[in-house]
Amino acid sequence: MRKYFLVCLLLFFLFPFSVKALVYYDSSKSYSFDSSEIQSAISEMQQEQSVQNVSSKGNKLVDIVIFAGQSNMVGKDNSGRNTISSITNSGFEMRFNSKQQAVGIKYLSNSTDLKTSLIPAFANAYYNNTGVPIIAVQTAVSGSKISSWQKNGKNYKNAIAKMKSTISYVESHPENFNLRNIYFVWYQGESDTPNLTYENNLQKLFQNTKEAGVDQNFLIRIGHLYQTTGTSNDNLEKQKFNRYTNMIKLQTEFTRKNDLAILVSTKAALLSLEKNPSVAADGSLNQISDMMIDQVHFSQMALNIIGSEAGKNAASYVNTGTPPMIKDVEYANGSYDFYYTGYDSSLSFTEEQKDFFYDKSREFVREGNQSGLLQYGILSKYKAYQLQTVYYPSYKYNGTTIMYMGKNNKKDFKKGNYLGFDCSGFASFIYHYVFGLPFDYARIVDGQVVNHNPWSTSQYLSQPQSPKYGTNYFINTFKYVGELKSTKKKYTLYSAKQKFKLSTGDLIIGKNSDTDAHIVIYIGKVKKNKKDLVLNSTSVEEHNIKVDGKRYHIDYAYLTKDNFDNAKNFSHTYKNITVLRLNNGIMPDNFIGNDYTVDFSKLNNNIPAYQFIPKYIDNTVVSNDISWTMHY
Repeated sequence: MRKYFLVCLLLFFLFPFSVKALVYYDSSKSYSFDSSEIQSAISEMQQEQSVQNVSSKGNKLVDIVIFAGQSNMVGKDNSGRNTISSITNSGFEMRFNSKQQAVGIKYLSNSTDLKTSLIPAFANAYYNNTGVPIIAVQTAVSGSKISSWQKNGKNYKNAIAKMKSTISYVESHPENFNLRNIYFVWYQGESDTPNLTYENNLQKLFQNTKEAGVDQNFLIRIGHLYQTTGTSNDNLEKQKFNRYTNMIKLQTEFTRKNDLAILVSTKAALLSLEKNPSVAADGSLNQISDMMIDQVHFSQMALNIIGSEAGKNAASYVNTGTPPMIKDVEYANGSYDFYYTGYDSSLSFTEEQKDFFYDKSREFVREGNQSGLLQYGILSKYKAYQLQTVYYPSYKYNGTTIMYMGKNNKKDFKKGNYLGFDCSGFASFIYHYVFGLPFDYARIVDGQVVNHNPWSTSQYLSQPQSPKYGTNYFINTFKYVGELKSTKKKYTLYSAKQKFKLSTGDLIIGKNSDTDAHIVIYIGKVKKNKKDLVLNSTSVEEHNIKVDGKRYHIDYAYLTKDNFDNAKNFSHTYKNITVLRLNNGIMPDNFIGNDYTVDFSKLNNNIPAYQFIPKYIDNTVVSNDISWTMHY
């Protein structure tokens, strides 16, 4: 058995947010105060602050909200401009003595310490969408690193002490308050390096807050370092700018990978790119832009926008129990805006969909291999890059029998029509074949290939989007089930099964580098012996072909008959193991799959595409719009 898996998975597939949309140093991407994106952010804030969508719930209900992090959570714009007016009943500020003991409250509208923070805007938007006021507990410390927010760190201890004292105060005043929930809002990252250590500390922090009694953590994502040029050290500026960008990426991915924190604001990345200096009446420069007072700190106007968005989205989660959908300009994708949705622990197929996926995928591979027409691997990728059958001329085998899945697992590689896929292409096709999801390598319209379109595999899986069924929104096609990371190679693909509860259709991805990566599809338990079954490929070194002086490894697609943990082809180790699962809301209710069978005996290279017919449970009303199930 070959030691290493076929190199068949590109970097952009394995890291769904490693895309060019991220803003790195020297990028031309910037916004002026009158840019549509900036004006839209301001308009949204104004609406969130003024429109009451939910009436007051009364009954003295309050939610305690702990605000933690560093300077942008504290607020550094002391100019007095653009401070926001608090709605009278939107919330209160909890006051403490020198021993971190709660001693009383005041309306946020009367607060002096918090008026230059994002908290008043957060409270207004939260109240307008929940009908419940907050008791704000400010614990942020300017310049603090995440290490000081670990369990034994001074800042964490102070925050938890204030939280517990606030709870005691509220519970001791039942005539005034009825405590409903406790939330923790985190806004920090500019002082740290975005690496695995930071990510682990972030996870520990959120685990600790939940153990301490917090119902849910909310994360406000940081912005970019304001980009300048012509400084005394441009190279240092570049390093610092890209560090902020990578922290944006890390925080975005973190909230996709688990349910420890919900992303509630992405506006900082947009506002930090605004390039319109604020000029005083006498013509002097007040601050470097309307949104930034220096390279790191946001103006009060920007904090109002960020806090307002965070309050609205936190309220959305509180009301629905599901992560909010956020338009994220940072990850805009060509013609479409990227709507971020975060982690959803309820993701999974229905039982009917699981059964259909299981039977359909086994049927496809079994019949394809028996016909001798399902070829899978590097030679197929080299000759066939479309999801269609292609013709292979005869080759000299150099005396070697080419192995691929047949009735006895051994057949010669013969000329004819083959379905040619690499590992990601095969995963794409299975999802397309079973559910009609548009996983094409290239979209064909009127016989012409449309380049850089939203349905190419590279774009679809690097920044996976599908229309949320019944809406105009685009959401992540896949969500994280979990991820294992290490600086050493120590995880096998089976580690995913050992660490996470897998579900039919999960994608298991292993990666060490651009040249050492692989993907398999978990399809469930074998119905007879209950062993774990996956769709998998492997390279066998002694089975190859020589073409024009070059040797190619021939891979084959199969449903492994080995027990998952004993299969030799799962023994290779990786630094990163990621498990993805199809998102909710992409397929309509009661949709099972596509009632389509490939007739391998009639395949020919003149068939440009397949037409898939959706299958529904009986008595279900079929939508008139099923264009999302078409293969173009």
